[in-house]
Amino acid sequence: MILRSSESNESVSHLLFQCSLAKAVWAIVAHCLGASNVPRNFNQCWAWCEQWLPYGNKFHAIGIAAICWAIWKTRNSARFEGKVVTSPIHILYVMLVCLWSTGQVYFWMKTRSS
Repeated sequence: MILRSSESNESVSHLLFQCSLAKAVWAIVAHCLGASNVPRNFNQCWAWCEQWLPYGNKFHAIGIAAICWAIWKTRNSARFEGKVVTSPIHILYVMLVCLWSTGQVYFWMKTRSS
């Protein structure tokens, strides 16, 4: 994994947007959305979502959170468990599991309140 997980000066921006695997994850997401660019930090991320998903405002936060959480979780697995990740597909899988789980919780809460 090419995350600088062992360095003490690792920044959040580098980890979530600028390291090689994070860039690859954002590039795959961008390709799926038809976007021609990728965000390089959180400020750009919000503007990027508004540009490429103009009618999905209520989904921006959960999508960004899922991507960042997946990158963070993968980084922690590499740093603390010694796991090796060689493909951004693994991170996308973790992101999809997060989104699926969130949807299941939302559905469960919605059906319990009716």
